[in-house]
Amino acid sequence: QAEMAQQYFDRCLAIDDRSEAARTGAWLLQPQPVSAAPNALPEDASQSERFRRATRLMYTGPRGDNRGHQRAVALLQQVVLCADKARPIYHGMLAAAAAGAEENELAARTAAALLRIWPDSATALYWAGSAMIGVDPDGASRSLSRAIAIDPAFAAAWAELGAVRLLQGANGRAVTALETATQLEPSNAKAWLDLGLAHQQAEDLDAAEACLRHAVAMPNSVPGASYNLGVLLADRDPEAAIAAFEQTTARASDYAEAWYNLGALRTRRGDLEQGHRALQRAVTLRPDWINAWRQVGTNRAKAADLEATVAAFRRIVALAPDDQDAAEYLDMLQQHIDATGAKQKPIAPTAKLRD
Repeated sequence: QAEMAQQYFDRCLAIDDRSEAARTGAWLLQPQPVSAAPNALPEDASQSERFRRATRLMYTGPRGDNRGHQRAVALLQQVVLCADKARPIYHGMLAAAAAGAEENELAARTAAALLRIWPDSATALYWAGSAMIGVDPDGASRSLSRAIAIDPAFAAAWAELGAVRLLQGANGRAVTALETATQLEPSNAKAWLDLGLAHQQAEDLDAAEACLRHAVAMPNSVPGASYNLGVLLADRDPEAAIAAFEQTTARASDYAEAWYNLGALRTRRGDLEQGHRALQRAVTLRPDWINAWRQVGTNRAKAADLEATVAAFRRIVALAPDDQDAAEYLDMLQQHIDATGAKQKPIAPTAKLRD
């Protein structure tokens, strides 16, 4: 009953246009592929239709692909310019789309417009602060703090303020803001994830693990939660870390960092073939990732696969001609081949070279 559900979400947004739950539901109700271009809409499409298309483009595309945000910018600019009246959510979403598309000048300009048009609106201050996180963290912190001063129960603003403080390295203040966010809105999985990261940066690893496990177990969990849990557990509990990375790749098959860490852990534990398969996924997703190629080379050296070891280190030298360690190891491999006819197992790279 998607049509009826959409009507309810629309009513929620009419009452409170900052409702995270209602916006998320509306975005995901009728997902469309990121390839849908703005001009696929009819010329007489309503502002509501353009707005919905833009939000779908922003939030249903592949990980790390900001083309959806770029297309959303074009749609939202039309919405902002042609709407019958200015609305914070329209400007706010344009600012968010611009930030996601890395159009920093547009993001900053739209955030400034939010602050100028609605200086006493907690919603506008929230949108402005969110858009400025990657451009002007200090300005983002001030804007979000003002939003909270106007509405102390604004959970999303507390969550974003915590994210900014985490970015600034103010771990204690990040923990305080994120604990407030999770108390006000216990269903905010991203806030639980960021709270775990803040505890981790503050070296409270037990608290970090508890928060990350809670984030992973939530119905609306994001792949980053299981990924960061795996990173935390890599030395504390390698088997649990492997399970966390496997969960991440099962949910997001394009998560190169998860494949890399999964392959590195499996290699470290002697499971060379499964480790190699995971590392191959990582370098397929990110062909220019030098550290991933190092891990591939180390894995193949341990597996006595001389040809693949040479190929991996040749790739490293091609990507980083100034990498003397890799070049020297490649020369050593060639000498080994010349001396033994490639009949003996190659010497594995040193710890320095692997790292």
